[in-house]
Amino acid sequence: MERYRKDGGNSYTHVDDDTIVCNTAAEETYMEGIGWFASEIRRKLYFLQINSEAGSGRDVKVTAAKRITYDESELMRLQPGTGTPGMKFYAYGQGSLMGIYEDFAEAVNASYEEMGLVTDEAQRILWNRVDRGASNTIRDPQREAYDIVRNLGEFTEAAQLDNGVALLDARGCILNQVLYFIGQGYPVLAYIENGEYLLLSGFDQYNVTLFNPATGESWKMGLGDGAEYFAGQKNDFICAVNVGD
Repeated sequence: MERYRKDGGNSYTHVDDDTIVCNTAAEETYMEGIGWFASEIRRKLYFLQINSEAGSGRDVKVTAAKRITYDESELMRLQPGTGTPGMKFYAYGQGSLMGIYEDFAEAVNASYEEMGLVTDEAQRILWNRVDRGASNTIRDPQREAYDIVRNLGEFTEAAQLDNGVALLDARGCILNQVLYFIGQGYPVLAYIENGEYLLLSGFDQYNVTLFNPATGESWKMGLGDGAEYFAGQKNDFICAVNVGD
């Protein structure tokens, strides 16, 4: 290491050379004897370091099962997806993949009890139970719901719009699950009788705020009453979230 002294302004003068020395003894760790190298395909690969040269491949004994048996049936049953045949949803919980679904609500329900999340095929988060907040209010729900409303006539399956907003068919999710999207700044569209719809535009620990775009009326409903009401409407929700790129 070369050491310099600042003389003032942007001028420096060489003083001398020095060496950085560490006097702390290296301690053995649980990785002692384990080496690794970077691979473009498999990322970081670990290997066992030995004191002597390994013999030829003929000296290495490899054992493998000749037959694998299962406690359950070996038949794979394929069931038709519902709602979103063009998109896959990955449900995670407790750090594990719970399953891959074609129906968004099924993915949410699979991860819900495990305090999990749901992603798309690119691992972009679409729903997360633990990332919601205690409350949120969308001041202009009609404007913020523009991406949803303008695509209602063509909406048949989940899709990402050109502006990075993903539209999701959340029919079958319960009220408490779709509040996540309000926390992300997007109203939730809920179909009611006669093909009309309401916009869920806010929530707190006690109430959900509803907005009727046909009349401009806004009111609050208790979370318990709201859950019961929308269950009676078959929990027919359409949600939006910004996944970007």
